[in-house]
Amino acid sequence: MKRQTDARVRPSANKKGGLMNELVETGLFGKGLIMIDSPELVRRYNDCLADMGLQKTALDTFNIDAVGWSPEIAAERDNSHYLSHGEANPLAIILTPDQTRCPIYFPYHSYDWQLMQQVYDQNRPQLAELTKSEGVWADIDQDVDLYVDPGDLCMVSEIVVKFLTPSRVMEKAAHQKQLVQQFLSGSNIADRKEREVLKALEESNSDIGDMRFKSVVVPHMIFTDVRSFYTRSFGGIFVLRDLPVSGEQIVARDPSLNWSGGAYRGVSDPGILPLLEEEGVIQADLSWWERHIERLEILRDGYLMEVLDETHPDVDYCSLNSARQKGVISSVKERLPEEYIELDRLVHRVRAGELGSVPPLVKHHLYHPNSDLPASSVEVLWHLLTIIGGGHHVVRFYRHDKDEFFQAYKTWGTPRRKWAEKMISLYYEYRMMKR
Repeated sequence: MKRQTDARVRPSANKKGGLMNELVETGLFGKGLIMIDSPELVRRYNDCLADMGLQKTALDTFNIDAVGWSPEIAAERDNSHYLSHGEANPLAIILTPDQTRCPIYFPYHSYDWQLMQQVYDQNRPQLAELTKSEGVWADIDQDVDLYVDPGDLCMVSEIVVKFLTPSRVMEKAAHQKQLVQQFLSGSNIADRKEREVLKALEESNSDIGDMRFKSVVVPHMIFTDVRSFYTRSFGGIFVLRDLPVSGEQIVARDPSLNWSGGAYRGVSDPGILPLLEEEGVIQADLSWWERHIERLEILRDGYLMEVLDETHPDVDYCSLNSARQKGVISSVKERLPEEYIELDRLVHRVRAGELGSVPPLVKHHLYHPNSDLPASSVEVLWHLLTIIGGGHHVVRFYRHDKDEFFQAYKTWGTPRRKWAEKMISLYYEYRMMKR
């Protein structure tokens, strides 16, 4: 069982040609996954799948992330949702506590990182003991069996995570400890009941061994940080609760969503940004961008790369020295959009400490979450702002919307691909679990 950082990670990328392989080689796809490459570990994974009521994999080698999701098995099934019984019923498989160091490659919900971190933080000793001999799987219960319409998402108030093993060793160990207590509380070994308890203890010991001093019982875990979140359901839904003025908003990515049961807004609704600004959860504060000037440069250069993809499709702009880069920009100056010009001016202004007013043309790019909000709300709002901005900030695009990023990446020319790889390698904060 190995942590992966090299090109041996071949998720669904091996069906997508050289461009995806390039992402794998640069570590942008597959980094941090754990390789499952022994017959014993594959068997344990399959035992968990079967116990969940899911089809076993025929693969001999695959990689898994923090929730046990495998890109190779998803490709084998042609189903990225394979580790679930529908979008309202996600599952997880833990083969090693080392999965705490892994990212999550296909999160169903934006809170999956925090939820899995709590799983590992609270139960590491038990998971370490249990995974010596078998896998552990988790039923992530939202108390909603089926999402019928987006309104069902507002019913999610807490998550209860229930842990099981294929051998049911946790239940057996708990029963063994009860038998020990019964035996110790007895006074007459000749008593028939005491003899029955002793026989049951002997049978238990023969089945699972002496579990008196082992910590193997993982209690149900409650997770409550679900007030605001993003889910892949219904083509992508943002549930924003606890807004100071309106209280609650549902924002849908899918423009064709037809929901008559309640009010919602689409990400293309021009009123969504002013509404969130009025709520005080986002703002376009240039002093914030002064502290994050590199993000402003990424926004600006994204427009340049779009042009270079058309005019210089084979040029690796990032590998050029500064003089050559200036020459390339000069050669395409007539084709640069107004957004590039406005953002370039803004970069120079902000660097000089001349903040002034926010340029209306690019204001939609300059919103950021209010820093006073809880971290989970900040994450969800960044995700929403990234989608509204069309994924133009390539680092946030990669962080929040990897599926769309990989699809877009395949259509880009050399300038934009190489630039994206470099920006992500420089500025992306990998959402690994704590070490």
